[in-house]
Amino acid sequence: ANFAACKEGLEEMIAPYASLVVTEDGIKEARKDLASIRKTREAIEDSRKLVKKLYEQPLKRFEGKVKELTAICEKGIVNLDSQVKRFEEKRAEEKVSGLLRHYDAVIGDMKPYLPWGKLYNPRWRNATYAVDTAKQEIEQAVEKCRSDVAGILAMKHPQEPAMLAYYKECGDLGSVMNRMEQL
Repeated sequence: ANFAACKEGLEEMIAPYASLVVTEDGIKEARKDLASIRKTREAIEDSRKLVKKLYEQPLKRFEGKVKELTAICEKGIVNLDSQVKRFEEKRAEEKVSGLLRHYDAVIGDMKPYLPWGKLYNPRWRNATYAVDTAKQEIEQAVEKCRSDVAGILAMKHPQEPAMLAYYKECGDLGSVMNRMEQL
């Protein structure tokens, strides 16, 4: 409690030792002074430990009470969180189902080349991901696929069946063209 006065007294007590040079004649006195300073330091540490112990007891009681209160809150959180997650999952499933219906409506004869599993984007489940944006992505992917397949068919290449089969695997016209050169 008297920190400022203690600090001032300690600084005065220790000040002479800052520049003291111990000689062989003064070793006995230096040992006594060293023991005295160590006792003082130990007394200070003991008082710190005592005060810490005194403050920790009410803190532990307080923490115990607070933990009881947070446990009560946790019951409500668990209940509400599970219900909210169920609704969010249902919403996401409905959104994906609607996108799948849209896919089925626009895919037509390109389904073998662009199956839903290759096109599906897990981000579409996010509430912040707009349905219209996802539909545009589906339409663009189907149109690209339609264009790629039409390009392959327009070549009338003797390896056309192999090229179409490879396009089904990779979904990339550039890769098919490279493969055609290899064939």
